[in-house]
Amino acid sequence: MKIIAELHTHSNEFCDHASSSIDEEVEIAKKLGFKYFATTNHGPMSDYGTPVTFYLSNRERRYDGITFLAGIEGDMRDLKGGMDLAEVDLLSLDFVIISLHNDVLETKYPDYTEGLMNVIANPAVDCIGHIGRDQDFHLDLEKVISCVKENDKLIEFNSWSLSGYGKYDSCSHVMDLCEEYGVKCIVTSDAHDADRIGSHQPVLRMLEEKNFPEELVINADETRMADFLKRRRSEKDAALRSLFNE
Repeated sequence: MKIIAELHTHSNEFCDHASSSIDEEVEIAKKLGFKYFATTNHGPMSDYGTPVTFYLSNRERRYDGITFLAGIEGDMRDLKGGMDLAEVDLLSLDFVIISLHNDVLETKYPDYTEGLMNVIANPAVDCIGHIGRDQDFHLDLEKVISCVKENDKLIEFNSWSLSGYGKYDSCSHVMDLCEEYGVKCIVTSDAHDADRIGSHQPVLRMLEEKNFPEELVINADETRMADFLKRRRSEKDAALRSLFNE
């Protein structure tokens, strides 16, 4: 399986645990032959939070030889599914990942399923990030994966969750559920420096061992990737028009 889009990355602009700039990471992505590149720094409520103007200004970035996507790895911030950036701003971005992080969301509650399902149903959200890693937050994974299927969104399989956190069993369970429900997915590196761009092997090995259906991996095919982005842009634009017409 060949991944053609690097969709979860962090840069050193306003993110002090990343070491490379967007320009440096994009150059590596181009050399590796990627067709798409998304920058997805953490949301503004994170300990590594970034001003809203940073995400919005990224919409103006253009690079020769690769399609650049202005994105964010935002956070669910409460049990109702609130997020740490206004919906109107999220809708204007190209690729929105929402994750659960304990520097934004408290871990003391017994269940987070309903809130995450509300996030998934939000038209601004494209992808749910590394839920196989999030052992601090109890989730009914079958309900979550079913909701992702119903809303035609994405689940992320994150190499850093495997190599950095060692969450093999929980990530494996998420993969099995995605295959069972026919949920579309992406393979990502969660790169925090240019050297990790394209580091997808931990996930790819696991998918291969499982004989996971390649057709469910959106960023393993240029046409699937383009079709997904086109559909989501149309849905986001419709949601924006609805917001302004209220």
